[in-house]
Amino acid sequence: MLATFLDNLRILLFGPIARFFYRRRSRRRWSRRYPIQWMTPREILFMDLENYEPEGDVFKLDKAMVNEFADARDKLNDRIRRNFSIMFIISAILITDYFSIDMKFSLFGVEVKKFVFFRELLFLLASGLSAHTLIIQNNVYTLENAMAFIISNKVPVELRHLYGNRYLPGGMYSRYIPTNLPYINISRPNYWISIVPVFIMSGALAAVFIGYYYLLMRILYDIWLHPSVPFWSRGAVIAMAISYTYGLLYVAGTRFKLPYRNYIRVEKRNVMKKFWPAQYEEEFGGEYAEDIADDRWMHGRGYLPKP
Repeated sequence: MLATFLDNLRILLFGPIARFFYRRRSRRRWSRRYPIQWMTPREILFMDLENYEPEGDVFKLDKAMVNEFADARDKLNDRIRRNFSIMFIISAILITDYFSIDMKFSLFGVEVKKFVFFRELLFLLASGLSAHTLIIQNNVYTLENAMAFIISNKVPVELRHLYGNRYLPGGMYSRYIPTNLPYINISRPNYWISIVPVFIMSGALAAVFIGYYYLLMRILYDIWLHPSVPFWSRGAVIAMAISYTYGLLYVAGTRFKLPYRNYIRVEKRNVMKKFWPAQYEEEFGGEYAEDIADDRWMHGRGYLPKP
């Protein structure tokens, strides 16, 4: 009786802790089998297209498809340029107003005049255009990555740089390097002459970008401190802050490396079990031995209900 009481007391006191570490061990074993893999959307697209097998000649990954994607990309870029033009005018209006510079601007063919709530309204229009532009830019990014895959895999190596300049001018920053002249190599001065302007240009663009957004944040802060319509002006500032935060998250989700769970082991297991049973038993036969032993120990100690 006393032994049963002490055993129940042990399970009551130590059971939650044991189950916590049991779930932690199980999760670690599962993560080892199916690890996290950090990849960009570009890498995901390349991996996916590597496994693409066209049926017939209609949807082949060839020059015709590159031309089709390039036409669609150019139309999207036209829309992006229009949006940027409008956002540039809006930014110029807001900045000149902030510094009390008397200039006249027209938007959509209408002269812009100051009125109550005009700064907030222009900011809201710009944030909406920014969100729309980010979505279009992601479509362009996807199309250009597909074009880059086709060029890098279907075009002869001697012509890849030329095709890159033709179809992907925004991603070709290096000078032409010959592929049929193995005895011609880049010297150290040549390397530095090529790389230094890239760093200078990148630094200048970063400085312009930071300065531009610093001014916009100062204007937003000024609207918050001196609202033309107190409730609505501050509500507009909050809405714009949410919009810009969404933009940053959207860029991170569509450009940067993100974690993906890799389940290739499941596919490998199924294929080996079907075609190579001997190798399957050798590699996967004891895969769950540690899980089974852990389950038995937990059941034996009473920390898990018996099946």
